[in-house]
Amino acid sequence: MTLVSILVFLQPVYGFFRMSIRYPEYGTLIRWFNTGWLVQVMFVTMVLSAVHMAFHVSKDIFEIRKQSWLRSQEGGSK
Repeated sequence: MTLVSILVFLQPVYGFFRMSIRYPEYGTLIRWFNTGWLVQVMFVTMVLSAVHMAFHVSKDIFEIRKQSWLRSQEGGSK
């Protein structure tokens, strides 16, 4: 469920990411400070979170299939 939430939220974040690259956004208190990097870091964080969750989900699925196969082999030998 967490992976689905991240993937759903990734699309609007990607739109903000593209806009932050295309149009620099400068702060109001410090005129020369570009705050677009904050949006870019948020996008990279979301991508890394999605990759991290996908890795764990695939690892869990592999482990479930492995345990199921081991149970089927154990049942046949009795």
